[in-house]
Amino acid sequence: MKNILIIGDAHVRPGISLERFKWLARYAFDKQADVIVDMGDWADMPSLSSYDEGKTSYEGRRYLQDVKAAVDAREVFHRELAVCNKQLAQGHKAKYAPEKISLGGNHCEGRILRAVEEDSKLDGLIGIEDFQYARYGWKYINYRTPIRIQGFTFCHYFSSGVMGRPIGGEMPALSILRKQFTSCVSGHLHLFDIAHRTRPD
Repeated sequence: MKNILIIGDAHVRPGISLERFKWLARYAFDKQADVIVDMGDWADMPSLSSYDEGKTSYEGRRYLQDVKAAVDAREVFHRELAVCNKQLAQGHKAKYAPEKISLGGNHCEGRILRAVEEDSKLDGLIGIEDFQYARYGWKYINYRTPIRIQGFTFCHYFSSGVMGRPIGGEMPALSILRKQFTSCVSGHLHLFDIAHRTRPD
């Protein structure tokens, strides 16, 4: 049975300290998780926010700065893991090298997809490749694409119906369970909620 570490929506943005990613790396190393799953929205991407467009606070936002902040956070995480592994090597133990999976989210991939849809000139100029997942050894799973790990289905969010809106409400875990009929893990809602049901078998 593999040990899975889940990273909730990080929402990295320019101007916010990246110190937490050092602590995250140390925690992952301490737990020796076999698999690390980034649940999506590692990058917040305020430069592509349609909600803030036209507001005074929107001034000065830049796509390249948003991407750099997200890549820098990934770099901090991996550099700290390397430091931990160097200390481990002194004790002649095996290097810690977990499987790393990153899910697409509505803030990172979703906002890029919408921007390209609204302005076709951006097609090929911006994209999820800018976040350099492969460089840091993360397997990327496209936005709204579920992945099965250890009997659990992981997705940034699960849709409520044909409109594709995220399942939410007062008891989201129970709603997801009733809709998906399987063990699920999702991000997006920024809540900790859990529900249990027993299968007939």
